[in-house]
Amino acid sequence: DAGGFAQSTLTTTVFGSITLTATEQSGGAFVQATVNVVAPVRLVAALGAPRYLAAGAAASWVVSVLATQDGLPIAAQAVAWTAPASLTLGAASTATDATGTASITLSTLGLAGGAQATVQGCAWIAVCATTTIFGVDPSQWTLAALSGTGQSVHLPVTLAPVALLVTDFAGHPLQGATVNVYQTADAWEGPCPPTGRCAAAPVLASSQAVLTTDANGQLTITPLMVPGIPSVVHIAAVTGTQGFMSLSLTEAP
Repeated sequence: DAGGFAQSTLTTTVFGSITLTATEQSGGAFVQATVNVVAPVRLVAALGAPRYLAAGAAASWVVSVLATQDGLPIAAQAVAWTAPASLTLGAASTATDATGTASITLSTLGLAGGAQATVQGCAWIAVCATTTIFGVDPSQWTLAALSGTGQSVHLPVTLAPVALLVTDFAGHPLQGATVNVYQTADAWEGPCPPTGRCAAAPVLASSQAVLTTDANGQLTITPLMVPGIPSVVHIAAVTGTQGFMSLSLTEAP
């Protein structure tokens, strides 16, 4: 150009070291420069932990992956999803959003105890991440209380809900686990006398229900109460072949 500079663009098709030579045509003078073409670092990472499902339970949930290039999120990048026949994909392909995240809805009619299934999300054709779903046999279901145990209130205050958690032996929350809940509301008889037997409390009401845990392995029990009457509510919860818990809640005068 008018300043004596010549320039050209360069498009590469391979990675590695490339030597560029610029030769002045009339006299043959030349200069050289070396350019290192580095492949971009592309990663796809699964977001969220593996999922554990109660054996045989139908369920649906969302699986997500994060696509980055050279450490930065990539938007509008296509992600292809694959899964075995035991899982149903909401779509074969989705695109990443502005945060580099692509998501897919998965569903299943149930996995056998001890079975596992893997869903895979791939960007740039072959850069992939996987998430595994495990089916947990009923013999491994356990119950734990999260809140609401040990309540003792006075009318007209009502008892708060009781929250329970179902996990496997390793402590993983189980989605879709069924819990049989039995409740009996006995009339409140007050403290036992100094001598003799405690008064036999009449049964005011009873109920039975089957509840199912949510995606976090949790469920909520509403205590059985007879409005306006002091009572003691006995709750027993059973899940799987070994999971059991019982508690009593008091609503005194």
